[in-house]
Amino acid sequence: MTVNRERKMTEVKYAYIDFEYNTIDEAIERLQKYRAELGGDAWFTISSDNTCLALMTKRPETDAEMAKRIAQEEYYAANIEDAERKEFERLTKKFSKT
Repeated sequence: MTVNRERKMTEVKYAYIDFEYNTIDEAIERLQKYRAELGGDAWFTISSDNTCLALMTKRPETDAEMAKRIAQEEYYAANIEDAERKEFERLTKKFSKT
């Protein structure tokens, strides 16, 4: 596993939107406000509790987020390498002709 040291884009929840009891005109007005703020690349997903829409957008990782992700990737890469080495040694021992 290779560690990606490039800055990535991260998905963030910009707002939770509940259109209950809104008229169509009110909903359109709200959406146009968000479009003016975010542009047309934002998207919707269902909130984790299924009660409203989450308006999502992307932004570059912060330095702290990037450092944390790289540390996690390095940790996982080291663990995978160690597990593969142990498996190789086990199989070598099992199938060697000594």
